[in-house]
Amino acid sequence: MDKILEIKNVKKYFKLANKKIIKAVDDISFNIKKGETLGLVGESGCGKTTLGKIIMGIYKPERGQIIFFGKDIHLMDRIEYRNLSRKRQMIFQDGLSALNPRMTVKDILEEGMEIHKLYVDNRIKKVVELLEIVGLTRDSLYRYPHEFSIGQAQRIGIARALALDPKFIILDEPISSLDVSIQAQIINLLLEIQRERNLSYLLIGHDLDIVRHMSDRIAIMKSGKIVELSSTEEAWNNPNHPYTKMFLLQE
Repeated sequence: MDKILEIKNVKKYFKLANKKIIKAVDDISFNIKKGETLGLVGESGCGKTTLGKIIMGIYKPERGQIIFFGKDIHLMDRIEYRNLSRKRQMIFQDGLSALNPRMTVKDILEEGMEIHKLYVDNRIKKVVELLEIVGLTRDSLYRYPHEFSIGQAQRIGIARALALDPKFIILDEPISSLDVSIQAQIINLLLEIQRERNLSYLLIGHDLDIVRHMSDRIAIMKSGKIVELSSTEEAWNNPNHPYTKMFLLQE
């Protein structure tokens, strides 16, 4: 498989007011292949979200390389980096709060297309196609986020992530805010979209049943470090690190 993403020796430290240093991400390396899902799990505060923000370019690491499609993002020129933003997207934990309440669904889905000058002649057609992919109808176009349920809002968030035809998506606990009855629907939707588009996912989560169901490999994170990285079944059936055994047992 081709590597979509390579993380090499990435570090991100935060200095607190009392001058204490928090090693949020401490010398982490891994890769994600085309069409693969890597599950990233660990206790709250272990650095999962910080790592996701580094990959998305929200934080810049102190050290290390973030390589997308064979090129270090910090060596990209402005045009290359702009094009990269189309290829990597993120689906957030709370779909409703992640949507601009002042924008209609049409505006939300068209926003990225306008920035990147995509589908200029058939933008509405593309937006309707996206809604259909995520199980919503054309009559959603001119409605506002508050008019939708949390589950429907998450579907809109998924449609927005797909609007620029990405190759890689970070799923940041994408179903944790949903009712159990809706969770399976969103999981199945994400898996179906992945198969049809051959997408790569980084699944950040705490629900180990979901992570096990969706992931090809799993990375266990503790105090800013990845202590175990293996196939999902290997991690469950034959964990190597003592923390992995304890974490899986307590969960």
